[in-house]
Amino acid sequence: MSVTKAEVEAALARVQLPDGKSLLSHDLVRALVVEGDKVRFVIEAPNADVARQMAPLRDAAEQVVRDLPGVGDVSVALTAHGPAPKAPSLKVGGHPKPQGGPMKPSGVKRILPSARVRAVWANPPSVPTSPWRLRGPGARWGFWMPISMGPASRA
Repeated sequence: MSVTKAEVEAALARVQLPDGKSLLSHDLVRALVVEGDKVRFVIEAPNADVARQMAPLRDAAEQVVRDLPGVGDVSVALTAHGPAPKAPSLKVGGHPKPQGGPMKPSGVKRILPSARVRAVWANPPSVPTSPWRLRGPGARWGFWMPISMGPASRA
């Protein structure tokens, strides 16, 4: 004959805390599961300090449930939650922060602006026509093309 959830709750109601109330009256029992002859539940302490002091109480609750007729295996967990982390700020907007100074990428001597603008799907060899004409003999150069994802760049 297996035990019922009501029988386990009645047994846990007999486990008294130092203030005279039971585990159930303080609402400390969570996730009570009865499957055949196996009983599992969690005792949730308000914080870690109280949880350390509740270890004998956890053992007493386990023994009271184990002594019930029809109970074969008992699993009791004692847990406590730490302080909640500070919630992230969800403030929308704000002003942009000023840049600390000019940005100088390493290895770049000059930046030459180009008025040539192409859409995202442009053929890359045809894009940098102006810089090709402006480079000197033996100069190394790269081409940087900012891509705007605004309405003009959509197909």
